[in-house]
Amino acid sequence: MSYEQAGFLSKENNEIEKAVNFMEHATQMFQEHGTPDTAAFCMEKAAKMVEVMHPSKAAELYKRASEISELEDKPRQCADFIGKAGRLLIRLQRYDEAISTLKKEIDYLNAAENYDQIKKVVIGVILLLLHNGDYVAADQFFNSAISYTSFPESEEAVAMETLLSAYDEGDEDEARRILAQPLIKYMDNAFAKLARDLVIPGGVKKSKAQQKGTTDAENGAVGGVLDDEELEGGLC
Repeated sequence: MSYEQAGFLSKENNEIEKAVNFMEHATQMFQEHGTPDTAAFCMEKAAKMVEVMHPSKAAELYKRASEISELEDKPRQCADFIGKAGRLLIRLQRYDEAISTLKKEIDYLNAAENYDQIKKVVIGVILLLLHNGDYVAADQFFNSAISYTSFPESEEAVAMETLLSAYDEGDEDEARRILAQPLIKYMDNAFAKLARDLVIPGGVKKSKAQQKGTTDAENGAVGGVLDDEELEGGLC
């Protein structure tokens, strides 16, 4: 029986730790025998075994799968594996690690010329940085992302620029409007949850239109008071 078969058998017997150990041995054997591609997918299978119950271990295994794929110069495969690790790290609330992991995913996606997916991951990184309360880093990252092909003119870029401006100004209404857009609302669960939970600093600040309406109402109220005073003065 091969190590890989032993791993699957152990999984069926709910011996998860033993299953992962067998899969790691199988991965090593595949690498030693000159089949790194098979080794990477074996590592991915191990990660899937523990993804629900042991997400931290799964993230580690996905990272290793990505590293193995990098030796074969397969950036698209690397991006897939490292991206799965990044989303698990978000779930674990290990945000700094998640940020660096997602940045690696972007590098791989750029090498693979998968520009549409880059736009989505850029949003994820910005949301993470804002979740950490680091507006400056988020703004700097956004400006650096302008260099990616097709990003500057994309709806993702417009949305992030508007969100960053609203966040900086403490305009919660505008920020929530952006975060509720289908572009963000229907992203994968890890990013969508970050968007839902994002705290806008400065409390609730009304949008400019609402501020104008409030000011007009206050002016009207003041005008009403003056009229009453004038009326009372006229009766005396």
